[in-house]
Amino acid sequence: MTNQQLQLIESLRHALHQCPEISGQEVRTKALLQQFLREHTTLELQPCGEGFYAAHREKNASKPAIALRADYDALATLDGGAAHLCGHDGHAASLCAVALLLEGKAMGRNVFLLFQPAEETGVPVTLKLQYMTAPAAEGAEATWQEMASVKVTVDGTEES
Repeated sequence: MTNQQLQLIESLRHALHQCPEISGQEVRTKALLQQFLREHTTLELQPCGEGFYAAHREKNASKPAIALRADYDALATLDGGAAHLCGHDGHAASLCAVALLLEGKAMGRNVFLLFQPAEETGVPVTLKLQYMTAPAAEGAEATWQEMASVKVTVDGTEES
């Protein structure tokens, strides 16, 4: 990663940290992430549930597609506000860093960057498969997520 890219990601993470929104209300956060991706990459943005994904497509991809997932919601605070107490601003910024690194690269596979809202709802990961459906339909064999070093396959099974 270049110093310029690193500065972009640090600025994005700080901007995300300044606009925490609780699960289901991530309007500004989603717009900020999409704006960043549109301005700094040529990745194709697609809706996915209430979230979205960014697609790095290769015409001659010979390896199985993969999807990487990060969430971008915040936790409600006792004073009625919200804060990024679980680091989701960092998760989302990290996924945007991957987008920058994919730009112009040949990976031999399609890569889908899945941005999921409303993760802090208490719904088990296996019930959140709607966020994996679109990448799975595009050939992704597995989705990796930022949290807890768990790999969730598209059929909903979990591996540590």
